[in-house]
Amino acid sequence: MRLTIGFCLAVTMFVVGAAAAQGAAYVDVPVQGRENVSYAYADVLRANPTYETIQIIDLREECREETPVSRMRDEPRMTGSIVSGLSAMARRARLQEREAAREAAEAAELAEDGVEETDLRCQMVEVPREERRISGYDVEYRYKGELYMSHMDYDPGNKLRVRVTVAPAD
Repeated sequence: MRLTIGFCLAVTMFVVGAAAAQGAAYVDVPVQGRENVSYAYADVLRANPTYETIQIIDLREECREETPVSRMRDEPRMTGSIVSGLSAMARRARLQEREAAREAAEAAELAEDGVEETDLRCQMVEVPREERRISGYDVEYRYKGELYMSHMDYDPGNKLRVRVTVAPAD
């Protein structure tokens, strides 16, 4: 019985080993370190840049001059009685008249001087702009009389180093 288990184990290992060896024999891509690789130079015929458009947001300060608007003082609070309400309205009207008279006097004085009072109001504004950038190069090159095209991240110049790999076609 010990021979039978050992025999079955040996047959199993033989079959698995043969299958693994058979799979390794049909690998299309050579394994690193054991590949048939050489390097050569191809003539670059053309390298056309490809572009991408990106959106950039700049911040810019915009300022404008505004003539000041007379600022109304807070309205007096109304109490419960009608008399105090009328009194508050009368005070408010007198204050508005005084403020208007003062502003008119200031405006007349400034008009005599030829200067108009203004406030400078500034704020940051987003200004979008588009920018075209080179995203890569479409390169056409010739190696051993054959034409090839590749997209590359850089301009290769007049010569392009190419990797030549030889593997069985079957």
